[in-house]
Amino acid sequence: MVDLLRTASLTALAVAALTSCSAFRDKDGRPETRAGAPAASGGRRTERTATAAPPAPADVRTPERTDTGAESPKRHASESLVEEGKGYWIAGRDREARERFEQALVLDGSNGVAYYYLAEIAVDAGRWDEAAGYRDRAAALLRGRETYREPLAELARRIAERR
Repeated sequence: MVDLLRTASLTALAVAALTSCSAFRDKDGRPETRAGAPAASGGRRTERTATAAPPAPADVRTPERTDTGAESPKRHASESLVEEGKGYWIAGRDREARERFEQALVLDGSNGVAYYYLAEIAVDAGRWDEAAGYRDRAAALLRGRETYREPLAELARRIAERR
């Protein structure tokens, strides 16, 4: 009975995470969520929460504002896969999350957000060199997106501490 209740609770939590992660978008409608970092003890995470990112100032030229492919169907599909992946990641389902991020990159290899979350998953698993590679690619692709400046810097600090 207890296992049944626990399974139902976890399922409800996962569904809530999957549906809530698409609620945080910047003023251009782009997904902009930030998940909590894993706990310092052995790479294990205690909690992941999504918080809304601050909107970018109107006069800042971000890649999505100058990118001619920003409105393509492949880009939208890739962003949808990233949103699904973030929901799985928040729910602690790293395998499913990784699959979604990798699928997103097949559709759009310039999706820096997918690389960012692949780096987070690699950090959670203790794969520091892999995490550094993903983080570096994310930083190159997300250059100019102020929302990811601090999360990328924090990710780099966590990777450097463990390497």
